[in-house]
Amino acid sequence: EDDAVRVLGAADFDLTEEIVRVKEAGPSGNAKPDSAPGAALLRVEEMIDGRTAIRVKLEAPRTLVVLDAMSGGWSALVDGQPAVVRPANLIFQSVDLPAGEHLVELEYQTPGLAAGVGISVLAWLSLLVRAGLRNRRRDDDAT
Repeated sequence: EDDAVRVLGAADFDLTEEIVRVKEAGPSGNAKPDSAPGAALLRVEEMIDGRTAIRVKLEAPRTLVVLDAMSGGWSALVDGQPAVVRPANLIFQSVDLPAGEHLVELEYQTPGLAAGVGISVLAWLSLLVRAGLRNRRRDDDAT
């Protein structure tokens, strides 16, 4: 990560045409996109909190960089198949794509949310069972 920070801070680094990735950067780690006309077209089809869908048409393999903050809860589907989301320029999301037309779907799920909900439900159920047992004992003692 220290090397990535140095590269990002270099005077000759062009944020509009280059990306830096760390940890499993993949085949297009520090790649300059093809600047030929029509090399890549994209259309954002949906963008709501926690979900983005982008249709991409590429003439050559590329890396899609999405300027949303990278964190552990993001997942991606490319044409319905799971894809790896990697950090680009340390803070953004990126997904490697082959040539062709693709639908890229990015979705955020708060890490630990499902486990937290499950634990809360179990806690509430145990409290209800305990309260029910107390009421039953009181009824039995009263008779």
